[in-house]
Amino acid sequence: MRITHKKEDGEGTVELHPLQAGEGYSFDGGLDTYCHIDAPTRDFNVMALEESVDAFARLHSLLEGNKVRVTVSGDTVVLYSVVGGVVVQMGEGVEASQRITVAEGEMLKMQEAKERVLVVETAEGTSGTTHFIVVTFCKKGNKA
Repeated sequence: MRITHKKEDGEGTVELHPLQAGEGYSFDGGLDTYCHIDAPTRDFNVMALEESVDAFARLHSLLEGNKVRVTVSGDTVVLYSVVGGVVVQMGEGVEASQRITVAEGEMLKMQEAKERVLVVETAEGTSGTTHFIVVTFCKKGNKA
């Protein structure tokens, strides 16, 4: 998938090629935007009212049997499992919460996730590389 739109200042255009793990991209949804799809594609959109909320999404990849620590901070945090299942635990050691399984295509919503560490690992029965997206939402004026 290739996305093209004018730059926010109106000068020239931006052409966006497929994102890699760890990348995110944001732009004004009011811009005229064009998309060229030449292969099967997965697209994940996050829309937020600019005057009220800041939002940021990041794609993560995780190899089978591994775990990753993701630091999050926001009024609301959402984890969406794109490919494969994951097990999520908020915090580590004494402060660790229960482990929650998020199957492929499912979403986990966490409220008031200020300065938390998520420990994410592949779910039992998941093989290959797992992909998940973490989206943070912060109300304007809050320093989450």
